[in-house]
Amino acid sequence: MLTATAKEMGKKLEFIEDMTTDVDAVQERVLEEVLSRNAEAEYLAVKCGLAGATDRATFRAKVPISTYEDLQPYIRRVADGDRSPILTACAAFAYGLVLAIRFLQLSWRELADDIEAGALLTTRRVADPSVREAVAGVLRRPDPELAHLIRAECSRPRDGGDCWAGIVPRIWPNAKCLDAIATGSMAQYVPALNHYGGGLPIVSTIYGSSECYIGLNLQPMVDPSEVSYTVMPNMAYLEFLPLPLPLEDTTEKASHHQQQQQLVELAGVEAGREYEAVVTTYAGLCRYRLGDVLRVAGFHNAAPRFRFVRRAGVLLSLDSIDKTDEAELQRAVDRAAALLRRRRGGAVQLADYTSRACAATVPGHYVIYWELTTTMGGGAAVENDGETLGRCCLEMEEALNAMYRQCRVKDGSIGPLEIRVVRPGTFEALMDYAVARGSSVGQYKVPRCVAAPGVVELLDSRVVSSHFSPRLLHWSPGEWFDDMTAEERPSTSTDVV
Repeated sequence: MLTATAKEMGKKLEFIEDMTTDVDAVQERVLEEVLSRNAEAEYLAVKCGLAGATDRATFRAKVPISTYEDLQPYIRRVADGDRSPILTACAAFAYGLVLAIRFLQLSWRELADDIEAGALLTTRRVADPSVREAVAGVLRRPDPELAHLIRAECSRPRDGGDCWAGIVPRIWPNAKCLDAIATGSMAQYVPALNHYGGGLPIVSTIYGSSECYIGLNLQPMVDPSEVSYTVMPNMAYLEFLPLPLPLEDTTEKASHHQQQQQLVELAGVEAGREYEAVVTTYAGLCRYRLGDVLRVAGFHNAAPRFRFVRRAGVLLSLDSIDKTDEAELQRAVDRAAALLRRRRGGAVQLADYTSRACAATVPGHYVIYWELTTTMGGGAAVENDGETLGRCCLEMEEALNAMYRQCRVKDGSIGPLEIRVVRPGTFEALMDYAVARGSSVGQYKVPRCVAAPGVVELLDSRVVSSHFSPRLLHWSPGEWFDDMTAEERPSTSTDVV
């Protein structure tokens, strides 16, 4: 006899099978419902002139692909106080789990004291009265046994003196897995999660965005590097912009109209190809480019399984909110290099640079590798001029987008930017490294972001000095609305090794 839980699970699996069998029919129903629900929305009724139509043909003919810039006036109205119901959603990224464990590392003594007392003993950590009330509801009564366990496990050296290897199953012995999104930019936190998790599997259960949920991981126990998500066609109306295959001609950028004509329905995607997702959501976003590059890994029934490849045009990202593209990074480096020239009287020039998102520290931070050249004698070695190079770090941070600055100043989820000065000849050695592994000398370009362990090791082995931003940069609430101009949107190509 099936238990109630088994019956419920059976119903859920049956629902998934139903949804993935005829995805095109489901998508057509979703589009009709979305357009009916939002028929009187200003964007659809006035700007697009949809006049209440809910069929796919009219939608494709009248509703254009949209980006942030297209919707910025409406977002600005909300920011300026135009009140209407707003729904928000968030996902449990791997970075957040790492930060939570880092908080445990820093605060386990206070946590143990509070748990032992069954009450918050200080207002320093939790000052907001409503939050304190909620925490008090969780604590409820003293638990000296749990407090003793926390003190014992967080202070007992293991694995060569490391108290924190396998800390999760030691404090939470009933834990079966670490449920966190660990694909895309979050993959860099997998080693830390493995360290803290002590062998617990990392499970990425769902693929979604701020705009909507899109798919489920129907094989949750696979390695994070092999995760794919089966699209659930009832979550949103989905279209896909085909991206050029590696051997296709990419010399001419397709026009906006051409891109719209190229959009492929969910049922029409091809295995092995890469696409940028375009969504129409129940909340009213229409043909909105997510900026996520996805590769079709296969199919579950008629529903495609996608693997997340990258953010379109993003070079650096630590918190999944901050996204720095090549053009933005170049502008930041240019500003800092100009400051360097001014402060050193033109005697020192930036020869080359690259970057990486470093998750070895908590919080993570951007690392910029600089190779410098000296002219006119140059005077004292610039790598010893910590004051100037620290100011260059700050100059770069000030030039980055407002979401980065928010993560640095308000959220504290990104640490100070770091410049690592490398020995002369480092970037030539980097080219030799690439050529030795099959790259063409004639086609070689300095990667503006590096991730391969061998490349990072090469660069770090040649560092002669390291410098950080000396203070917090400027940020004010709401400025990101104005920061995200068309010029600053992600480009369609990046060089990442």
